[in-house]
Amino acid sequence: RRVVSDVDPRLTVATAAPFDALLDEPRAQPRLNALLLSVFAVSTLTLATIGLFAVIATMVRQRTREIGIRIALGATSASVRRMVLVRGLSLAGVGAALGTLIGVMSSRYLSALLFDVSPTDLPILVQVSCVMLVAATLASYLPARASTRIDPMLTLRSD
Repeated sequence: RRVVSDVDPRLTVATAAPFDALLDEPRAQPRLNALLLSVFAVSTLTLATIGLFAVIATMVRQRTREIGIRIALGATSASVRRMVLVRGLSLAGVGAALGTLIGVMSSRYLSALLFDVSPTDLPILVQVSCVMLVAATLASYLPARASTRIDPMLTLRSD
C-alpha cells in the first residue's frame, strides 16, 4: 500500500496480497478436478491390471493340461510364455482400442474437464495406450512365468 501511495497518492488499495494468493481461489476447482481425475485414473488402471491378471491366471489354470502336453511334446518355456503373454496383450490391445474409441466419441463431454489439452490429442492417447499395454504386460507376466513351471508328467497323470 505504501508503494502504491508513493506512486499516486490519490489511489487507495482495498486489499493487498501476493499475486499467487489472488490466483489460488480461481485455480482451486481445476486443481481439485485434476486431482480427482488422477485418483480415478490410477484406481481404474489398478483394477484393470488386477482383473487382467485374474483372467490370465484363470486361463493358465484351465489350460494346464494343454500346456503340459505342449511342454511334453517339446515346446520351450519361451514359446509357452510367449503364448500366454500374447493372449494377455491381445485382450489389453482390444481394451485399449475400445477405450480410445469411446474416449474420442465422448470428447465433447471431456473437454470441459481438460485445461489446454484437446480430448483427441494424439500423443496423449498414444501415451495412455502405452501405459495400459505396459500394465497388461506386467499383469500377464506372472501367469506366463507360472505356466512355464507346469510339470507335464503331473498333468498327464492327473486324468
